[in-house]
Parts: sequence; structure tokens; C-alpha cells
Amino acid sequence: MAVLPGGRARYLLARRLEESAKWTEEYRQYFEDASNGRGFPFKERGSFDPELTRPLYKVWALEKAGLHPTGHDDRGEIRTDGASALSLPLFAATSIEEVVEWLIRVFDRLDRIVAPALPAALAIEKAALASWPERLREAQSAARDPTLLRTDGRGGAVDDVSRWLERERLFLMFPRDRRGRLWPRARVLLAPAGPGADTGRRPWVVAIGPERAGGRTLTIRIEPVIAVNEAHRFDLAPWLWRRDAPPLAKSSSWAPLASDGAAILLLARGKIEEGLRTSGLTLDEAVTRLARGQVLGLGYEDPSWPAVARESLSLIFPALLLSAGFRYASRILRRPHDGLRLFTLPGQRQARKASIMFVPGDTPRLELAWMGSNRRLSYLLWQRPAIPGVL
Repeated sequence: MAVLPGGRARYLLARRLEESAKWTEEYRQYFEDASNGRGFPFKERGSFDPELTRPLYKVWALEKAGLHPTGHDDRGEIRTDGASALSLPLFAATSIEEVVEWLIRVFDRLDRIVAPALPAALAIEKAALASWPERLREAQSAARDPTLLRTDGRGGAVDDVSRWLERERLFLMFPRDRRGRLWPRARVLLAPAGPGADTGRRPWVVAIGPERAGGRTLTIRIEPVIAVNEAHRFDLAPWLWRRDAPPLAKSSSWAPLASDGAAILLLARGKIEEGLRTSGLTLDEAVTRLARGQVLGLGYEDPSWPAVARESLSLIFPALLLSAGFRYASRILRRPHDGLRLFTLPGQRQARKASIMFVPGDTPRLELAWMGSNRRLSYLLWQRPAIPGVL
């Protein structure tokens, strides 16, 4: 904590206002959001006033590793991991004792557990496993009805897919909503229909969900798609739709030598951090906090973030992520320290959003990064399938 005379503090603020004339509107909005949300918390208590004659105390709040948007390390402070950190200047016209007491309360608030002990996703997974026989019967019935699978276009790649398509598997494994219905307008990639890479746009044979909730019809057609941006990649798990594929309920179809039973047991008990570390994954400080059920940090105290993060992290299939997921991410990424998004945290309007990333590298890890890219790792390469016998 540094104590600055009131005049010096006012000079810093005035200089900042002079610089603001050159800001873009986007950066101006960012600065206002930062100031209101995290830069000047003493404003909430009415003690912030740059015109006060009393001394202003300038408090430098250092955030630890991973708890800030990438690209804002302009203060040059040192984090616990040796990299640059973000320092937050907080101005207050009050006594040092009051500042210290406030900081103690802030740190106490940041360390509280705000997420449910047991993610709701685990109960949904359990119910889906129990309903497998019913889902299987429904898929068999749908497969026998020729009107429920439409094909737009003929020839070439569409005919190739139709020749190998097992209708029952497609209906059984097509994405579902929380009520178990076919996901309306969901797009599932089946096979490429032209040359190119996953990172570029090219034609794909896709299966499209019904037009409205409760519909039962799937449509096969060709659409231009950037594959790496898509969530539902049946092309990476062809046993989900092909007639010549191994059984769905066979563990080796999903991940060879799956030996992560201890990790999955911990995840199923809500011990998210422990389960992920037991699987061999490394977690950065941000993911560690979210996995524990804590808010991300000062100014990022949305309680939905740890809750949502624990919901998704509880469903990780480590053996799948560290085999098929690892290979795909390594193929797509150019640099070893880059990552692919697993999911994005909610309630964000800015272009670069806080997301949980999988970084393959020599030591596979999960980390939080602020991403503007639509690239992602399909959930079929990291989530447990709700199929009895796989685990």
C-alpha cells in the first residue's frame, strides 16, 4: 500500500482524463466499466473525491496469476508465477486503518464458497444414464419411420454419408435439450464434403435438428462450415452415426486404456479440483478458484461463474480429453502454449470473453483466458457420454 498526497493523486487522475481524448469509444467504455466495477470500490462508500484537501491513499491491489484479462499487464508488477501482474490503483480519503479493515473484508469475501457443493449436472447425468433403455427404444422407433429423416440434395458426399448412416445411432446420439427432446436446429457435423482444413470454411455434410422444440425430424444436407468453431463434431467420433463402427457402450470406442476411475469418482462427488488434478491435469489459479466454488477475483465476483464452471468441469472425461482431445488440439494449435476453448463463462457482452481453455503442451492444463476467437474443442472430445458401460 502506498500513501500519496492529495495533490499528487489529483494529478494522476487529471492526466488520465487528458489522455481520454485519444481513446476509442470501445476503450472508453472498458475504462468506465473497470472503474465502476473494480477500479474505485471506495466510491461505493462515498469516500472517493479527487477534490478533497485531505490526503488520498492509493492502494495497489495485486492480483495473482490468471485473474486478469490478458494484455493489461501495463504496471509491470510481479505475480507469484514470475509473470507480470495487473495492479489496481484504488483511491480513498480515509484513515489507513479503515483501508486495511476494508481490504481484510474484501479478501474474506473473495475466499468464500459461493457455488453449490454438488453440481446439478451430475444429477442430470445420473438421470440420463438411467433413461438409456428408454432413449434406445425411442431411437429404434424413429429409425423405422422413413419420414423422420430427410435428405436435402443427392449425389457425392451426401450419398456417401447416406450409404454408411445407421439411423438408429444418429437419432440416439443427436444432441438433446434438458427435457430429452431433439435439440431444435442443432447442427451436427458428419463428414467433410470438400477439401480444406478445419480452420477454414468448406462444405460439410451435416445433420440438422427439428425446426421447433418437440419436433422429431432430422435433416441431412450440405452447409458451409468452419469446423473448429462447431460444438457437435460427429466426424471426430464416427461410431456415433456409422453402421460399421464399434459399439457405443464399449469403453475402448471412446478412450483407450481409460484408467481414470479415481478421478471420475472425485468429480462425481463434487470434488472438482481434486478430481482434475488426480487425472493429471494442471490448473492455473483462476481455474483452481472456480473449481473450488470461489469467485474469480476482485471485480469479477459474479457467483454464476464458479457455479457454471463447476457444472461443466464435473463432466470432464479425463481419458478422452488427454487422448483424442489432446491429439486434436495439438493438430489445430500452432504454438504449444495456445489453447482451445472448452466453454465460455456467462454474462459477458465484450468481444473477448473469459473462457476455460485446454492447453495440450508437455503438461496438459486448464487455464482461464480472455478470448475473442470462436474456436473450440468439441464436447465430444472432453465430456463423459451418458451411456452405461463406457466408464
